[in-house]
Amino acid sequence: MDWFFRSLNLNNPQFREDLLDCKKCQVSPPLKRSEVYKKETKCCLFSPTLSCFALGELISQSHSKWDPPIGLDWTLMGAVHPLEHRNNSQALCQYFSKELGECGVWKQRPAICQTFFCVSRFGESGLRLYNQMENWMMLTEAKILKLWFDYKIGDEDLWDLWCEYMEENPQIQSLPGEFQFGSYKEAESVYVESLDFLQNDAAVSKILLQSKVTGEKLLAQLGQL
Repeated sequence: MDWFFRSLNLNNPQFREDLLDCKKCQVSPPLKRSEVYKKETKCCLFSPTLSCFALGELISQSHSKWDPPIGLDWTLMGAVHPLEHRNNSQALCQYFSKELGECGVWKQRPAICQTFFCVSRFGESGLRLYNQMENWMMLTEAKILKLWFDYKIGDEDLWDLWCEYMEENPQIQSLPGEFQFGSYKEAESVYVESLDFLQNDAAVSKILLQSKVTGEKLLAQLGQL
């Protein structure tokens, strides 16, 4: 989530889990839970949502030459794995690069991925802190996404449908048309627009200012591990 820390004027944290990042992943003993993961897929049998802000940053940094994965639903709020993928516990994340054997959106990977480690060299205290960081990042992002939604649509009933669809076991099977784009190309300019909103909306700035205080405390704790 480079976009997130850049917006807060904070350094993207460096997790000192040297043998547990995507490039150096040790899917072998003595790591706990290693039997859950495979060398070919690591811990990426998961279906994270990449927010419009992360996508806007990917597009901007690649000068519109980013090659998006196939099989995602392109929505106003970001790229979502469809329900059939999300309901399949063995489905490989669409952002995982089989060619490289690692995450294909590493710098912009969402909070749930950035803060996840199957174990920590710092034990339970490390895992608890990572969980706190995940909650902080996800809550902040959710607040900003709500402002983006209000700016673009502003219908509370539709917002409730979005929240329901993003639940682990949603009752609705598809999103209303107001949320969806027919293709990535249709969504591309909207994701870039979301970055401008992120940088210039007064309400967003207020949320970021409040969130930064919490972030500074968490990053200080991370540095003390």
